[in-house]
Amino acid sequence: MTECYKRAGRFYKNLLKHNTKKNILIVGHGLFSLYLILYALGLPPSEGAYYNLSNASVSTLTIGKDKKVRDFHINDYNQLIREAVKMKNERQT
Repeated sequence: MTECYKRAGRFYKNLLKHNTKKNILIVGHGLFSLYLILYALGLPPSEGAYYNLSNASVSTLTIGKDKKVRDFHINDYNQLIREAVKMKNERQT
C-alpha cells in the first residue's frame, strides 16, 4: 500500500506541474484513486484503512493556485441513484 501511495504522489505532483489552469478528468481503479486523494489532502497512507471508494463514484478536488486542495467531494454516487429512480419511473408509465 505504501508503494501505491508513493506512485499516486508522483502522479499527482506531475499533474500539478504540467496542467496549470486546466480541468482534469482522471478515471482509475479505486485503490489508486483513494491514495491519490489521500496524498492530495495531505493524509498518510495509513488513513486508507478507514475509507473506500464505491464503484462508479465521482470524487472532485478543487485545487488553488498555491496547489493545495481548497474544496473536495469524495465518493459521490448520486448519479447512480438518480438514474435508478428515472428508470423506475419510466417502467411505471
